Amino acid sequence: MLMIAVVIITYALAIKEGILKYLQKQIAMKKYKNGRMYLEISIFRKGLEVLEEVISGLWNFIKYLIHQIKYAMKDPYLLVLIKNVQ
Repeated sequence: MLMIAVVIITYALAIKEGILKYLQKQIAMKKYKNGRMYLEISIFRKGLEVLEEVISGLWNFIKYLIHQIKYAMKDPYLLVLIKNVQ
């Protein structure tokens, strides 16, 4: 159960970081012959790259999580979500 929780938290954080990079326009777009444009790298993959850079060990991961929780405590919408998780 603990390993599943770690995987789920990592996945959620990777998506969050990837979305932040996408909003900052740090993920390049690739244009195909038919005119459609897609991301060169997925949001999840980009977020995972960010997490790999930030988290190099267990202690850094704990500090990162504490930082994310403190940030969430300042946002009333996220605070409601945190309080309702059991």
